[in-house]
Formats: sequence, structure tokens, C-alpha cells
Amino acid sequence: MKKMRLIFLLMFCTASCSLILNDSKLSDSDLDYIQKLGLLNDNEKLLLFSTSMNIKTSGNLITDYRIASYWVDKDESKSYKEFAYYSDIVNIESVDNTQAWTYSSYLLITRKDNSTFKLYIDGDKEKYRSFIKVANAKWGENK
Repeated sequence: MKKMRLIFLLMFCTASCSLILNDSKLSDSDLDYIQKLGLLNDNEKLLLFSTSMNIKTSGNLITDYRIASYWVDKDESKSYKEFAYYSDIVNIESVDNTQAWTYSSYLLITRKDNSTFKLYIDGDKEKYRSFIKVANAKWGENK
């Protein structure tokens, strides 16, 4: 029984630790970090940002020019950084896992060269829908 409580507590904390922000709520050092990763230029506006850990470890973002996702791991072979400018995107598929305990919802981004990446969205259905709405709107404006 104690193990079940511990598992529930860990799952609750993990699910509730997602953070969704825009650039007005991120510090200058956070924005600088995202720029150093090559995922945000000086002239770009960060529209939505989500992290399930902390900004130095993971991030999923939508700007007025691109959609991007990154994971920074101590083991560099596990790290990744992906992005696509809207003009390079051919499809955005949304996968709603907001009711699942163990899986994050995500947008599957397909580029013109058929390569793909996932933009993970932790949180509730409202946050998930915000990402879908903004991603599709910006993509539609910039196809």
C-alpha cells in the first residue's frame, strides 16, 4: 500500500510540474539560454513555452517563426535539438494524451524532407489546445 501511495505521489508531482509560459514570463537569462541553443533569434517572439523539468534540461516552444523542441542530457548522446520553420512544415499531427497518467500529449511535426520530431506538451487539455491552436494558426499564416 505504501508503494502505491508513493507511486501516486510521484505521478502527481510529475504531472503538476509542467510549466507553460510566453516570453514575458521568462527571465532574460532563460531567453538567452534558448538563444544559445540556436532556437530563438533576436527578432523572434516566443509565443508559448513548455517544460516538464526545467528550462536548462527541456523545452518545447512556439515562436512567430518556428516550432522547436530540445532535451539536454548529461549524456550528450541522449540530447537533441529539433526545429522547423513554418514554411518547411508539411503536417502537424496532434496526439492528445491528457487523460493518460504516463504519456505526454504531443504535436508530431513533419518537415518537407519527411523528417519528423515531437513537440511535447505536458499539462491539461486547455494547455494542449493552446499549443495546437497557436501552432496551426502560425503555420497557416506562413505556409
